[in-house]
Amino acid sequence: TALIDRGCSKGPSLNVSYQLAVGHVMRDRMRTRVGLNLASGQHVHKLMAQIGSSSNMFATLDSERASDTQSLRLVERLLSKSGFWPDLLLSLREPETLIDKKWIHLHKFSAMGNGFTFELETLVFLSLCYSVAWAHQLGGFPGSFAGMTADSLVRDSLITVYGDDVIVPTFMAEDVTRLLSAVGFTVNLKKSYLDGEFRESCGGDYFRGVDVSTPKLKKAVRTPADLFSVHNLLKKRF
Repeated sequence: TALIDRGCSKGPSLNVSYQLAVGHVMRDRMRTRVGLNLASGQHVHKLMAQIGSSSNMFATLDSERASDTQSLRLVERLLSKSGFWPDLLLSLREPETLIDKKWIHLHKFSAMGNGFTFELETLVFLSLCYSVAWAHQLGGFPGSFAGMTADSLVRDSLITVYGDDVIVPTFMAEDVTRLLSAVGFTVNLKKSYLDGEFRESCGGDYFRGVDVSTPKLKKAVRTPADLFSVHNLLKKRF
């Protein structure tokens, strides 16, 4: 924002190309192994947020500076039994960044300028949410979720993650929030909705099931054509 300095920390071009390739493989694995399709992630999240705002069945969680607080040790721990993946990702991450002509050693795993950060972030948050669901499963899920398993919650998109944008059943939202805090993330309570009649996810705002998202101008209004665009945007929205 205008009040915060935050670099995207773009890596060396050749390295980023390898990172992007790994990211594509991670996307494909999440889609085929657990049914999480990032290509339709934004649409699914908006739909789930809308349902959550009208039924209170789902909570929406957002974290502050997620990529900057995703630690090296957390990723290593979560991937410790996943074969070659830890070594592959470690070999491609940038361990240092140059700020004001000084090299800074990084404890975060990767920045947003890394080609697989988004996919890795999604996987980490999904894994943490799954662990909470698995713990709840031992005592049985309540209400509409009774008889389901942690696996089915993920595969049926009742638990869904898009980067650091998280949607989980309301009954486990507080536990997910506590776990995220315990491993170093900071849940943004101003943009997270665990109860009530409002939900927000992936740019969609919903109150009692009604889309209340505000129209957004993508460029300055300078020509008559721009005025027509604004008119159509407002008419379409309201």
